[in-house]
Amino acid sequence: MEERRGGSVADRIAAVEFFFAIGTLEALRVILGTGIMAQGSPLRSTAQAAAGLAAWLAQSDADAVVEELFGVCEIREIGTKRMLAIAGLQSLADRHLIPPSAVARLGLVAQDPSLPSYAIAAAIWATSCYPEASQLPDFVAFLRRHISRSESYLDVRFQCFQSLVRLGMWQEQEETFLDTLDLVGHSRLLPSKPDGYQAWQALLLTQLAIRVPEKFLDAVIDVIDKAGADAVHAVLQVCTRTRDPLGRLLDSVASAAIARALRVFNLFYAETDTLSLV
Repeated sequence: MEERRGGSVADRIAAVEFFFAIGTLEALRVILGTGIMAQGSPLRSTAQAAAGLAAWLAQSDADAVVEELFGVCEIREIGTKRMLAIAGLQSLADRHLIPPSAVARLGLVAQDPSLPSYAIAAAIWATSCYPEASQLPDFVAFLRRHISRSESYLDVRFQCFQSLVRLGMWQEQEETFLDTLDLVGHSRLLPSKPDGYQAWQALLLTQLAIRVPEKFLDAVIDVIDKAGADAVHAVLQVCTRTRDPLGRLLDSVASAAIARALRVFNLFYAETDTLSLV
């Protein structure tokens, strides 16, 4: 698996798959300790293998797997290989297999400035899977600090915004949210330039609309009507992945998306992904 041994990338990927199939904690250690790097970062296939094996092993011994993953995350000397362990923690967090008592430790990983931005973003997402994260003063301050910094990496800043929404703490920074989402108006909030909306803005706006439809639903409908295909796709992806959406929101979004899809399809024979998601 190690590059210095001279094997081809295909052979090394096969070695990762072999250790994945072994399905033991020692096999997980091998994947975490070697992995396959490209341009300084682990290959997605290796990260997926680490995440999948960690989730499978955690079903029988979550404490041992969590400790193993944290141990790797906290060794700065191994550099970006730590992303493999963070991928594992993400997988466990998504399944709520990390003990709540370890959430504070996960929050510290998210605040580690020695990690690349994509790893920090992943750790932020994993931490905010747990309501207990709202009780971590340093982590919450970290989130608030980054949403106010336009110079922050976009992936980190977006995850900070999203985490405040997921944790139910966005109201205290409402003005920052409205400014970032380009929302204007008093009785009715609408984006000032919906045709320039980006996918991440649409995703965040839709998450807010799911929680407070009376405040943000009109803006979502305006985005569906006037924004580019990527932004509309982001809106629909959020709605289709929401476990318990409000009926009114889904009805309104579906009607607006159908109207858009028919209009655009008739004009350009395009945006078939919008129609399929509807």
